[in-house]
Amino acid sequence: MFSTPDPGLWVLDGPAYFNRPGPRVVRGVEVLAHVLHGIAADVPVTRAEARRVRLA
Repeated sequence: MFSTPDPGLWVLDGPAYFNRPGPRVVRGVEVLAHVLHGIAADVPVTRAEARRVRLA
């Protein structure tokens, strides 16, 4: 485990991007790259694709 200055939790749409094989898996990799490393994709990641939840 590691500590971050702003603890939070990312919520991703698993059924849409990770649970089924197909072309949307590529978009899922782009969403993960954004969440884990802050890498921007050609099409920006929307709030419906990845949302950060702040922990109280």
